[in-house]
Amino acid sequence: MSLFPAFFIGHGSPMNAIEENEFTFEWKIQISKIPKPKAIICISAHYLRKGTYLTYNDKNELLYDFFGFPEELYFSKYESIGSKSFAESIKDKIKFTDIFLDENAKLDHGTWSILKQIYPEANIPILQFGLNVLKPIEWHYELAKHLKFLREQEILILASGNIVHNLSLLNFQFMNEVLDWAISFDNYILGEFQNKNFEKLISLDHKNSRIAVPTLDHYLPLIYLCGITDEKDKVEIFNKKTLSSISMSSIKIYT
Repeated sequence: MSLFPAFFIGHGSPMNAIEENEFTFEWKIQISKIPKPKAIICISAHYLRKGTYLTYNDKNELLYDFFGFPEELYFSKYESIGSKSFAESIKDKIKFTDIFLDENAKLDHGTWSILKQIYPEANIPILQFGLNVLKPIEWHYELAKHLKFLREQEILILASGNIVHNLSLLNFQFMNEVLDWAISFDNYILGEFQNKNFEKLISLDHKNSRIAVPTLDHYLPLIYLCGITDEKDKVEIFNKKTLSSISMSSIKIYT
């Protein structure tokens, strides 16, 4: 049985929702190479809950979960649809943990800043899958395995975060500065992913792990891509670049 392609996207700044740059250009190129999905499940670094939640709406609203950006960004719209019936089917299918349906959740910028660029027509049902902050990284990897069935149903799983994400060390004036520790960690993670040594990604035993991943929120979406990867999958790296202490590196898996 063929498996639908899936992605980890380094989403970076919310400004990517409205800018045309090297990263958004490559997002569009990559999406142009795959069939139109029946639905999209986005695992965003910004949908954090004390439990495992799934958005439960037939019409999505946007969350402007950022500050200090140009006014244009706050007036940006993306009027997408959800699917309560699809959310219910996922809840019924997954037995690994309880799934809670969230009628109050809005799409955060980890989701809509990407989808506004790659699917501007907004005519595909979109759901967000929440990250349970009470669980360890190993648990998230096991849960991700239970989402793999979605790839058999022509569902696009889009994990959105950043491999390296340390805002406390971000230098806005010198975004193209070379930070050896960031590049070293980014290269290490990408290499181990290509070799499917997922235990290395779970253990975070690299010497620069603490500075590259001070919190798990932006790293956990990558662990979900690990869990849904099949042994037959090919791995393609794109947008391989660090901007100060943020990595924009992204990964596509496909059979």
